Amino acid sequence: MVREWNSSLTMKSLRMGSHVLYTLSRNKRFLAGSVLKLMNTQTTLRLMWVLQNIPGLREAAQSGKAVFGGVDCWLLYKLTGKHITDVSNASATGLYDPFTMCWAQWAMSLFKIPSTMFPKVVDSAGDFGTVPKDILGVSIPIRCCMADQAASLFGSTCFEPGDLKVTMGTGSFLNVNTGKEPHASVAGLYPLVAWKINSEIIYMAEGASSDTGTVIEWIKSIGIIKDPSEMSELANSIEGSDIYFVPAFSGLQAPINDHTAATGLIGLKPTSGPAHIVRSVLEGLVFRILLLYDSLCTETSRNYNSIRVDGGVSQSDFILQLLADLTGLPVERAVSPEMSILGVTFLSGLQCGIWETREELCKLRQVDRVFQPDIKRGKNYLSVIHQWKLAVQRFKNWVIQN
Repeated sequence: MVREWNSSLTMKSLRMGSHVLYTLSRNKRFLAGSVLKLMNTQTTLRLMWVLQNIPGLREAAQSGKAVFGGVDCWLLYKLTGKHITDVSNASATGLYDPFTMCWAQWAMSLFKIPSTMFPKVVDSAGDFGTVPKDILGVSIPIRCCMADQAASLFGSTCFEPGDLKVTMGTGSFLNVNTGKEPHASVAGLYPLVAWKINSEIIYMAEGASSDTGTVIEWIKSIGIIKDPSEMSELANSIEGSDIYFVPAFSGLQAPINDHTAATGLIGLKPTSGPAHIVRSVLEGLVFRILLLYDSLCTETSRNYNSIRVDGGVSQSDFILQLLADLTGLPVERAVSPEMSILGVTFLSGLQCGIWETREELCKLRQVDRVFQPDIKRGKNYLSVIHQWKLAVQRFKNWVIQN
């Protein structure tokens, strides 16, 4: 369905019309529309499919008996009985327009999705209801709800436009605070709402690579390592690997945007051993983040001062040092890898009066280590990155389409 819709006359007309409107108006909303493509990971066509194929579901949706929401929405409904979601979770569905700050009516009309299904969109902090006493033994008010990466951005205290963080968990997510304006991207960075608190609306741009922690788990599962903590030492035991790894178990996202790409390891020699493979894997993960960062730098005029990192994979010293060397920016690793949890904790605390200002939160932020860039080493990597990009080309368009 994704393939058929993206190549359809309808979507081509939508992109062309948006391009014309952007040329005339220079409105960023139309720039985003001019490169609009559906993806397998989005909700849109999944929702359209179930409405078409589950008997009675469309009728139930139209009458308000069947509703739509993400996991956050389902949890809030189960705990409070309210069918609501916050703006950051709404914008992550792909069905919410961050430029108009409402559910995208054009999408509902185009994909024939009843508007009666959608939850009420509220601020990221406020009164979400109360968990009943009979569930946990005491009534607990819910004062905050945020999407994963938005919460991570807040937990990393990225409060100012240009503040940048990278989360390295199952996948890698590069997010930057874009202030009061949503970012329109032609490379495939998502314009998202980071948070809305009363009259304050803060946007962020997001670039994602779906395979990071999944790659580490794969290396472990095939017996090359016993524990991820071994990888940095193993990678540093050699000067270079001369082999190249492309992490694409879920295809390649922005800025390549090829869901048919395959994971690949190329350049193996009889002398290649576990250290060479591990080093190439860690380098490949960093190169993917570098592509996202380069796209961000190309599309924005901001100067970035540092990168704040969190997530389980951020425990790798090799990865973070190489990221610093290649971007030329200090990389700050948080003491806690769980910035999303810290983010909702911070915002809930502000809402309840535990903290009065965000300056207090900045003082609470704890940095484990700062990796300073080695510019010379970064320049020495230019030829390696060039070869890796050639490897990427080999593994694009790999999946045979039926």
